[in-house]
Amino acid sequence: MFTGEACSLQQQLHNLAVCFRSPTLLASITVAVCVLLHVNGLGALGDSLSLVGQMTTPLALLLTGSSLANYSPATMLDNWRAYVATAGRLLVAPLLGLVALRLLPIGHETVTILVLEAAMPVGSNGILYCLQYGKDTQPMAQCTFLTIIGALASIPLVTLLAAG
Repeated sequence: MFTGEACSLQQQLHNLAVCFRSPTLLASITVAVCVLLHVNGLGALGDSLSLVGQMTTPLALLLTGSSLANYSPATMLDNWRAYVATAGRLLVAPLLGLVALRLLPIGHETVTILVLEAAMPVGSNGILYCLQYGKDTQPMAQCTFLTIIGALASIPLVTLLAAG
């Protein structure tokens, strides 16, 4: 859909309309409207919305796992850019966040929680966007793979630094 070139207004509106065909987005909008209007007890509709919400994460993880399974472990390790991105995600960003948060009048536990959240591995959205827009999933799969493996060492390290 989006190739990095300037899109016409018509193309942008078409892309927006395509986004609204997502069952998850439609369910989220419906739930938001119900919350704003204080609507409770939706019966079968509420059960359906709940089911869509409960399926979102497992389905995203299944898609991510199936994308990772397309590549050999050796292939996951041969991109130096993925190592740079992984180091930035797992170490640089959390440590910069730690420095910035310590400058603010925020409690120590809150700082530690926020820094640990920043130190978590890459989620599945990157691969899902690649799949949605027909792009190569290999670079994103490499980053996902490396951050999951790297988090085994970086999370304890960041925890020690944040708690100290």
